[in-house]
Amino acid sequence: MALQPHLAFTSIGSGPNTLELWLDLCCPHCAKCTGNLASFLVPSVLPGGSYHGKLRILIRPYPQPWDPPGGWVAEATLAFGRALCSEANRFDSELWFKYFSVLMERQRDFKGCQVADMSANQIKEKLYGIAAEVVKGGNGEKSGLSKEEVAKSMSECVSTSSSRKLRITSSH
Repeated sequence: MALQPHLAFTSIGSGPNTLELWLDLCCPHCAKCTGNLASFLVPSVLPGGSYHGKLRILIRPYPQPWDPPGGWVAEATLAFGRALCSEANRFDSELWFKYFSVLMERQRDFKGCQVADMSANQIKEKLYGIAAEVVKGGNGEKSGLSKEEVAKSMSECVSTSSSRKLRITSSH
């Protein structure tokens, strides 16, 4: 499937072959897959890796309808990419994948009883907090952003319904 240019940050590596993965951020099997990707495949498609220039990994966050918070988690990954990994025609796929991986590792924080008493805004604030941790842990120019600046940047990407903004809903 074609990749929309404003979502280029979801593509890791480059090459004539594409491995396209549709992953639910609330699925334990997808979390295991993401862990293996992070440990083995992603490093091999980056510069210096054995598949560099041969393979592109394309990750599509895909929330399932039986996990209501999954839509917010997927929306947060895309908002993170648009707000913090996209600038002009440059995309920071590695930073985006780091956030994606951290959310996969912490998916239990967004399941059932963990979020049952939380509002949508509280869940989003939790996601923005994790994003701020990932940005702070990076070594790029964005690492100096505060939690509030990260949250503001991400929320601006999902707060309007214009065609350049993001809105994700669970599949039916």
